[in-house]
Amino acid sequence: MTDVNRPRILIIDDDPTFVEFCAAHLARRFEVHVAFSGSEGMRKLSALLPEAVLLDLRMPRVSGLEVLRYMQTLPELRSIPVAVITASAVDAKLKEFLKSQPNVCKTFPKTASLNSITKELTRDVVMGSLYRTTPRLVEDIHNAERIIGNSN
Repeated sequence: MTDVNRPRILIIDDDPTFVEFCAAHLARRFEVHVAFSGSEGMRKLSALLPEAVLLDLRMPRVSGLEVLRYMQTLPELRSIPVAVITASAVDAKLKEFLKSQPNVCKTFPKTASLNSITKELTRDVVMGSLYRTTPRLVEDIHNAERIIGNSN
């Protein structure tokens, strides 16, 4: 059953234990949908058009990176904010790739607290909504965050 009062999020991760745990926590605030593979995630993205996505990078067959690239090919998916989650270390090359993706908002280790993930997804939903109505404002906010982050 869908709840029109809560933002839709899509969790794309191949770890059923993590997905179940995360979905139970996030369901307090969001209408949660899940996909257990990158290919299933791509199908659900187009069907659901969620307000935000929690995406695992390391999945067999279709990786999270391929899902990100796919999202950039479709105008209706480009502005959906993505919080990336991974159990692997993020090297400099991957970090640069993720920074270059306009819809990637934050990268979390799988050990991150669910409260911090919930907080980020809540922020992402708001920013995604702003972007769909005022894209230039959101770009300015992201640029300001990068400048502030680089000066610290």
